[in-house]
Amino acid sequence: MGIIQNISDLKLQEARSHNHQRLFTAIVEALSKIYMFNYHIDLETKEFTEIVGLDYITQLLGTKGDAVHAFERFTTTLIDEKYQEDFKAFVDMTTLADRIGQQQNISLEYLSIKNRWCRASFIVVARNDAGIPVQL
Repeated sequence: MGIIQNISDLKLQEARSHNHQRLFTAIVEALSKIYMFNYHIDLETKEFTEIVGLDYITQLLGTKGDAVHAFERFTTTLIDEKYQEDFKAFVDMTTLADRIGQQQNISLEYLSIKNRWCRASFIVVARNDAGIPVQL
């Protein structure tokens, strides 16, 4: 027994999906250029994944792993000593969802060890059914 099936609609859907994915990727990459580096953070697992990074940051933190450990290393290595306590409080994963609350994002300005002013931001990507941020 043999059959022939018209899969033109399926192939058209696949092409549209592929084009949509390429457009989405291009948009994310374009928006990511606004910032020096970007990470996806899962607040439930406390894991991060690099989206766009700088070589020296990637060498320091890797491309994925434990966000708590990564922020500790980032703080002690790259932030001016006077701003380290504020930064530690800002990136505290145990209080972050509560501090964001219903806001879309929160930010902190700090001085780097290179004597450059920087702004760190957490932007909500997803919330659970109760409205609590779960991905940044």
